[in-house]
Amino acid sequence: MPLLGVLGGLLAGCPKPAAPPTQPMRPPVTITDSRPANSQPGGFLKTPPRSGGTSAGKTSATGDPLALFGNPDDATESPRNQDHFLMARPQMTLSYNNTLRFPNWVAWHLKASDIGDTERSNFIPDPDLPSGFEAITTRDYSGSGFDRGHNCPSKDRTATAEDNQVVFYMTNITPQYHEMNAGPWEGLETYCRKLAQDGNELYILCGHGFDKGNEHSQTIGKDGIAVPDFGWKIVLVLPEKGSLDANTRVIAVKMENSKTISGSWDRFITTVEELEQATGLRFFKGLPDDIAQALKQKRDQGASSFNSDESGFRKSKRRSSGGSFGAGGRR
Repeated sequence: MPLLGVLGGLLAGCPKPAAPPTQPMRPPVTITDSRPANSQPGGFLKTPPRSGGTSAGKTSATGDPLALFGNPDDATESPRNQDHFLMARPQMTLSYNNTLRFPNWVAWHLKASDIGDTERSNFIPDPDLPSGFEAITTRDYSGSGFDRGHNCPSKDRTATAEDNQVVFYMTNITPQYHEMNAGPWEGLETYCRKLAQDGNELYILCGHGFDKGNEHSQTIGKDGIAVPDFGWKIVLVLPEKGSLDANTRVIAVKMENSKTISGSWDRFITTVEELEQATGLRFFKGLPDDIAQALKQKRDQGASSFNSDESGFRKSKRRSSGGSFGAGGRR
């Protein structure tokens, strides 16, 4: 038999190598609403999920941003935990710090129906702070040179008068220089509302922080409200009733709280991973680890990369320091 024929016969009798196993693809995190009627954001934290996500790569998250972000500082509803006191309301959820006199973070869900034409409310002390907490008032900001800076902004909660009043509780307010508050900070707020009005759903988490070793270098008011060195914000942008996966758009910014800050909000884009290093908080604890890690490393390209005409910010008019909103209230 010719040599080629012998080799062909031998090869024909050999088993074929097994095909390499296919890698299973994680399904996207489906955003559904399985919460009971009248439930509040953050309610799931009473029976928190295991770190690293949920079963089958899915989570119930509609209206509850903490189901995605997790609890960044492990805040609790115990009044004894005064520097990480969890306050969950339908309008927003926050971790209040009684030492700093402002929130560690504030989380909320934004959709088009949250934006209405309700009149601006008045700043008032939070009526739900437990006994033993210092109730901050507007007088603590009077003559300080700082704006009463909203974390969850007024215009994000203008569907009803009740919604708007909650964001004027002083537990949602942090000292901000007007140049930041009415500049790039407001510019990103405006851009987020435009995204919501275009049919997206946004899950937003924000707060303020300090440079290392600088936590109490400056305070205002008789109650000693700390003045932070920077503000930060994380925005997850999802199509209406869409799903979240590693390709979901995430906007992360870190802005210095200073009188010299200027320019568009997208000058201050960073990554969630870098925000974790700057704040000591941990984000996306409600997501599967692989999706969380992918989102943490994404660096957004800014408004101009997403066919938006809102790439800058609208400079608001400075209010008179003698007006009803003191040193720089704004809507």
